Amino acid sequence: MPDDKLTTTDAGELLGILPSSVKGLCQRGTIAAEKRGRDWWIAPEEVERYRRERRKAGRPKKERNEPCLR
Repeated sequence: MPDDKLTTTDAGELLGILPSSVKGLCQRGTIAAEKRGRDWWIAPEEVERYRRERRKAGRPKKERNEPCLR
């Protein structure tokens, strides 16, 4: 592994997503990565940053005491 970087497979395992999803995030610039040949190399700190900042899938949960506005 060059310079202690992670592959898309390694990053995907840490994030709980597919390597192809990590590749897409790298291509869009959502995760900063370096492309070497056909491979993407990602700093572990960047994976942690993305994990902290990403929004969970699905709708946000409402508070129990919050009234329904229908």
